[in-house]
Amino acid sequence: MSTIYHMRSLWQRHGANTAFYFCILAITVGLKKHYSLAGSDALNWILGPTAALAGFIGGISFEYEALTGYISRDARAVIAPACAGVNFMIMVFGMTAIQGVSQLAGTGRKLEWLLGTLVSAYLVTVLVNAVRITLSIHLYGTDLYGSHVTPAGLHRAAGIFIYLAALSAFFPTGGKIIALLRQPKKPRPVQAPSDSQVTIGYRCLIPLLWYLAFTLIVPLLRRHEIAGQPQFQNHVLSVISIGLLVFSIFLIGQLCYHHISARSPYPGLDHGDPK
Repeated sequence: MSTIYHMRSLWQRHGANTAFYFCILAITVGLKKHYSLAGSDALNWILGPTAALAGFIGGISFEYEALTGYISRDARAVIAPACAGVNFMIMVFGMTAIQGVSQLAGTGRKLEWLLGTLVSAYLVTVLVNAVRITLSIHLYGTDLYGSHVTPAGLHRAAGIFIYLAALSAFFPTGGKIIALLRQPKKPRPVQAPSDSQVTIGYRCLIPLLWYLAFTLIVPLLRRHEIAGQPQFQNHVLSVISIGLLVFSIFLIGQLCYHHISARSPYPGLDHGDPK
């Protein structure tokens, strides 16, 4: 009986969202399909803004070259379709869309969340990818390399760190926005944070699991033979080690913030006169 009750409870919570989950799946599959088949011309909707922002941040001039992407001859860099960041956009959209749809009430509010999440995922991807590209270009010009540190390896490590850190920051941000959308119109007195350590750990773990699923599990499901390839094994080692590092940084930061906020005589106020 308890199993039946549990299944019924799950259906009451998520059954009504089935259509939205299918919609999220259709968008992610569509984006992935488009990315796998598109060249630089078809991906100009994301390559162009990324190149423009990367050029602004890094002071680098990029020129568009058909069938190739955006090229900077001075920096000897190319922003090609492989650098578009569409996979990251899919991760941000899928994770945050499910997060909101499963917690918000009302069809209209959920549709607004889906649209807002898709736009936000695009804007965040352009920003994060531009920062990643700018940093990678500058790293190539540094004297950091040796027998154990290669330009390709450092480029991969920086990309993993930046993408996962952005994903880890975006998830709790989405949670705060959802909480604001769900709160009643009448303001409540400010209370001390009630999050448990388990809840904080969950918020830090979800982005890591999401990133591992998209960067390790999905490629293995599509091509089983890559499991034995040294290049993929090095990729697995990099993703797991850097992923645990980012997870630890965010977990410690969240726990410290929770501890300081809980002990504050004026919870929820970081600075200023309590009056």
